[in-house]
Amino acid sequence: MNEVTNKLSDAERTRFFELKDIIRENLVACFDVGAALLEIRDSKLYRADFDTFEEFCQATYKIGRSSAYRLIEASEVRSELSPQLAEQVTNEAQARALAEVPEDKRAEVLEEAAKHGPVTAKSIAEAAKAVVKPAKPDPKPPKPPKPPKPPSDPIELDKTGFPIPAKLLPLWQRGDEVQKLLSGVSRIRTALRAAQEQDDLLWRPVAGRSKADTWGKLLSSLDGAYASIGLAMPYAVCPTCQGRLAETCATCQERGIVSEFFYKNCLDSDSKKVRESVCQKTK
Repeated sequence: MNEVTNKLSDAERTRFFELKDIIRENLVACFDVGAALLEIRDSKLYRADFDTFEEFCQATYKIGRSSAYRLIEASEVRSELSPQLAEQVTNEAQARALAEVPEDKRAEVLEEAAKHGPVTAKSIAEAAKAVVKPAKPDPKPPKPPKPPKPPSDPIELDKTGFPIPAKLLPLWQRGDEVQKLLSGVSRIRTALRAAQEQDDLLWRPVAGRSKADTWGKLLSSLDGAYASIGLAMPYAVCPTCQGRLAETCATCQERGIVSEFFYKNCLDSDSKKVRESVCQKTK
C-alpha cells in the first residue's frame, strides 16, 4: 500500500490549484446569484408567469423564500464594501455574519478579523465584539407623577346622617318645591294672625260676625295645610327598605324617604336605634 506523503507531485499541485479556482469561482457566484434574484424581485420580472417572487423561486430553482432572501442579503452586504474588502468576503456565511454589524463598522470589523488569520464567519463575529461596543441603555426616564385622582362625588346624607342612595337623589332634591309651599303657607298664616290681632278692617268680611270662631277655623285649617304639606318634605331614608327596595315598601309609600314627622313619631324605637347606630359607624 502506497503511503501518502506531504509532498505533492507536479500533477497533484496543478490539480489542487484547479480545484481551488473552481471553489473560489463558485463561492463568488453565490453573490452573483443574490444580485440576480434581487433584480428579479425588485423589478418583478417574474410577473408574466408567477404571482409572487416566492412562487418563482420555488418552481424554478426549488429554493424557499428564506434561502432566496439570504442570498439577496449576502449580495447586498458584499456590494456595499470597497473592492479590496469585498475580496475577503467569499461565502454566504461570512456575509451573514457581517450583516449583523452596523454598516458604518463593517470595514473596521473586516480589518480586525484579517489581523488574526483567515477571515471566516467566526472571526468576523469575534471582531465585531471588539469593534462594536454595546450601546449603553438609555437611562430610564423618571416616572411621571401619577395624576391626582379625580375627586369622588361627595356622598349626600339625609338629616339623620345616613347615606342617600343615588337613585333617590332626584326625588330628595325636590325638597325645595315643598319648602316653597311651606314658606307660602307660613306667610299667609302670619299675615292673617296679624290681621286678627289688629282687627284689620280689610279682613272683617273674612271673620264674619263670630270673629273668634271664624279666625280660629281659618288659622287652624292653615296649620293643618302646613302640617300636611310638611309630610312630603324629605327628612330620612326609609329605615325599613333603606331606600333600595322602595318599589315594594309600604312604610315610605314607595318613595324610599320619609318625613321628619313620620321618622320621629311613627317609627318604633328599635328602628331608630338601629339607624342611629349605623350613622355613628359611618362617621
